Amino acid sequence: AMAAAGPWAERKDCVSAAGFVQACAQGGDLIVMRAPIRTAAFFAEELRSAARLVSLPSPLLRSLGGGVWHLLPAAAAAEDAAAAAAEDASSIDTDTVAAGTMVKEANAAAARTRLYCLLSSLAGVRMCMSLIAAAADSRALLSKLRSQPPVRHAPQWSLHYEQHYPAADHIQLPFSPVSVAPALAIRLHALVGDGFVDDLGSDLRDIDRASAVSHRQRSECDAFVLLELKHVLLFCRRQQPSSAAAQRERTACGAPQTAQAEPVASMRAATPSTGAATEEDATSCTASATMATQGALRAVPWWVPLWERRPFDFSACLDPFVATAAVNIAASAHLRLHKRTSVPPVPLRVFDPCCGSGTILAAAAALGHTALGADLRAEFVSRVPSNLELLGLQVAQLAVQDATGPFLPLLLSDEQRPDVVVCNPPWGKNFGLDDDGARIVLSVIRQCSGATMLFLVNATALEAAIQLSGVTLLHHARLGGVEAMLLRTDRVP
Repeated sequence: AMAAAGPWAERKDCVSAAGFVQACAQGGDLIVMRAPIRTAAFFAEELRSAARLVSLPSPLLRSLGGGVWHLLPAAAAAEDAAAAAAEDASSIDTDTVAAGTMVKEANAAAARTRLYCLLSSLAGVRMCMSLIAAAADSRALLSKLRSQPPVRHAPQWSLHYEQHYPAADHIQLPFSPVSVAPALAIRLHALVGDGFVDDLGSDLRDIDRASAVSHRQRSECDAFVLLELKHVLLFCRRQQPSSAAAQRERTACGAPQTAQAEPVASMRAATPSTGAATEEDATSCTASATMATQGALRAVPWWVPLWERRPFDFSACLDPFVATAAVNIAASAHLRLHKRTSVPPVPLRVFDPCCGSGTILAAAAALGHTALGADLRAEFVSRVPSNLELLGLQVAQLAVQDATGPFLPLLLSDEQRPDVVVCNPPWGKNFGLDDDGARIVLSVIRQCSGATMLFLVNATALEAAIQLSGVTLLHHARLGGVEAMLLRTDRVP
């Protein structure tokens, strides 16, 4: 639980160029994370939490380093099961082994489908792509593509290029040479064929441009991606948004009224009600293109560009990506602890006792949860609703409340008692004394015991919280100088 993040959260999992290419030979999909140094470990935990929630077999998701994760095909789980059975073949008949292998593959396929449905709600995920080819250099990549050209699904195609490592030559900083890209792009054009168009809506942070690009235009264009990592080149096909996600992108500037219900509704439609996989689930996971229609990805969560234009703001506001990841991590942990993994994620009551301008509340409401908030400053409490109204969202309960004192009955009634607490309490030289955050954390834990809690605090608060009886530290990561701690709380004296 006390795993501290290095410069890259997944550095210990980095593989050599040969190992990278060999790993990618199994096919599957690549998940590209937002991996700035400060938040890499936190976003990685958000992805792992989602994978655990849907019971994805752990060997199917692995880090390749630098914010790139490999999601293996469901067949890989079956291969592991078959290999394990082969070691004990003397005691198990062949038919039993075959049946067990098929069940494991079907369950893995269903878990993969459910994970895809969650990816679009994860703040740390930038792109998800079907892996076409991987090679150590451009010559090897072109050779692979000549022997097995990429299958075209649309009359047009685009190419998005990204370089995922810093310049090695310090004389050229802050520039980074891309000498491989031009020649490789020209040769790729010859291989893929006619129909090249500009990369449609690749930067969805530009809401106006993204809204102008219709879902039909995207569906009629194969969006290829070329990633240049330090030791390997990856050629992939970017997953396209589903029609529901595309509609939300087009209407984002108008603050959609149905934004809260959509993530939950999409999960209900795509997730089986039991842990066992159905035939339909396994079939839907056969091809990455089918899964892509169920799990749409955007460059940023739909509400973030609008949130940047909210009427009430102040200097200590939490980053909306971190807020979204915090809510996702805490909600996933709560559902797993209460053994609710075999049903679609249901709306939880998410409480922020130090809500400020309402960033955590907005993240929770945008994800489909019921948002409950409080703050010591009456001015903040009075202005939070207007911020969420900009998004077409609302807060179920708001109160002026000192988080270090006894909570008002309306915040702890049976109807409003929180399932999850997510909080970034004030502490430090700019917002009081160093131990102020600890006093808030201890007060909230004692009064909201039974909830799953995630706090963004300093080391003083972290040490104070884990000393309490009835508190279990589930996960810990560092975000720069901030400690992110995920807690399970039972009855705390």
